[in-house]
Amino acid sequence: MTNTATDTPEASKALTGDPSGGTDEQMAEDVDSEMAALEVDDQETDEIKHLFRYIRLRSRYKEELKRVEAQTDKMIMELVRRIGYLDHANEIVARETVSNMLKGRKQRSVKTPFGNAGFRKTQDLLVVSDENLVKVAVENGQLPEECVKTETKIDKSGLNTHMQNTGEIPMGCSIRAGTDRFYVK
Repeated sequence: MTNTATDTPEASKALTGDPSGGTDEQMAEDVDSEMAALEVDDQETDEIKHLFRYIRLRSRYKEELKRVEAQTDKMIMELVRRIGYLDHANEIVARETVSNMLKGRKQRSVKTPFGNAGFRKTQDLLVVSDENLVKVAVENGQLPEECVKTETKIDKSGLNTHMQNTGEIPMGCSIRAGTDRFYVK
């Protein structure tokens, strides 16, 4: 039995890399030792070795991805912390300096070789201090009903429980047959 997937240059090339620094020889030894434990037909040996290499490399790439993501998250958090500290320590002085530079001008910002600093007018913001009073005003007709939203959400776990308990498929629902989904972990 030939495996056309392993005959392509891309597949062969993809199975030679090892992100954790291991060598092809180490991987081959590991795969051979795992193969020795299996009782397989000689025709299937190459395909099974290919499968083992694929899953091993994929697992290593996933581990490397997790490690890099964790490092990236730490680096981002450190930069956010530094920016926060920098803003906290310098914003008051910077605000006063820009304000002084703009006195008597129509401009709202100052250009520097490193970026701009200035003031922007923000929109007025309605703050709801007591939701119950707003609801009462809607109920009394003092405010239109559009001022309050009432959401109805479908609880799929409740529907599943009902179906399992009664065997009845609720109106508006149907059963989608499960399928086999390929995975590599």
